[in-house]
Amino acid sequence: MIGEIGVSPTFTEAEHNSLRAASLAQINNPHVAMNIHMPGWLRRGDEVLDIVLGEMGVSPNKVSLAHSDPSGKDVAYQRKMLDKGVWLEFDMIGLDITFPKEGIAPGVQETADAVAHLIELDTPISLFSATMSSLNKCGLKMAVMAGDLFQMFFWPIWRSAASIKRSSKNSVSIIPDDY
Repeated sequence: MIGEIGVSPTFTEAEHNSLRAASLAQINNPHVAMNIHMPGWLRRGDEVLDIVLGEMGVSPNKVSLAHSDPSGKDVAYQRKMLDKGVWLEFDMIGLDITFPKEGIAPGVQETADAVAHLIELDTPISLFSATMSSLNKCGLKMAVMAGDLFQMFFWPIWRSAASIKRSSKNSVSIIPDDY
């Protein structure tokens, strides 16, 4: 995994160049995915992907946008990112912290509801309870990852939220720790 490549709320020129360098590393190592730290409360995905996918030519299925939890209620934004072929990573599950000048990490229920809603919209997803390296091993679009927190907190809440909304045409995969 290349990353976590930092993108701040101000998205500086140095960060643009860091994305370019990481993209070159990925292109020279096509079997390795890249993970990009996103300022979750802002919508910088288009700017980031213009560089990584457009300018540099990285394959979208090798790109993961971290910290997608705060944008969970912005379905149009998340669908737009998914339609570009990249991964959305919901990785803030159980974080009880505030990000200065950004916001408070969403609660488990809020993230569970966001993921359930994307499933309702027939978004293919993978639910991971494993490590970041698992991103390389699956061709689906979205990951929910948090290790033990996944099994203890997120999974039961998500199942409850999703059970009302789930339909037979949804594509959901559960990827175990040893995948």
